[in-house]
Amino acid sequence: MGLVESVKTERVCDLPWREAAMLGEDASVASAIEQMRAKQIGCAFVVDEMGRPLGFFTERKVIELLASGYENLDDIQVNEHLDEAWFSVNQNAPLCDAVDAIQRRHARFLCVTDDEGRALGLTGQKGFAEYVAEHFPQQVMVQRVGGKPGLETREGA
Repeated sequence: MGLVESVKTERVCDLPWREAAMLGEDASVASAIEQMRAKQIGCAFVVDEMGRPLGFFTERKVIELLASGYENLDDIQVNEHLDEAWFSVNQNAPLCDAVDAIQRRHARFLCVTDDEGRALGLTGQKGFAEYVAEHFPQQVMVQRVGGKPGLETREGA
């Protein structure tokens, strides 16, 4: 089965995804940054009391806040600074739904949800790239960073 067929038949739960930083609506920006650092990810979900995502808080928002002159991030609630464009995808949805959000909507991060809409984890551009590299290594060309291509042919596992 090729990449196109896999994207149509495989499910989102087949993508690599990571444990997400999840925050309550009243969490501070400082606590969001702490969780994002601890989990080494670039965003945190704000979830309701049932665990359903309400929005994303991203590292981009942190930069905007710091550039705007905010000094005490403990006093700022994260729900006041959520990213306007965020996307979620059900774990049982076909991969093409995730690819659509990544490609057409330019989503870096996707919230993976269960059938009740509760946040389970995080995937996105990186998760899809890891999926392609793992399942289709013959289609991935290896290059040295900052130089001429290291290999003229594709490298497979």
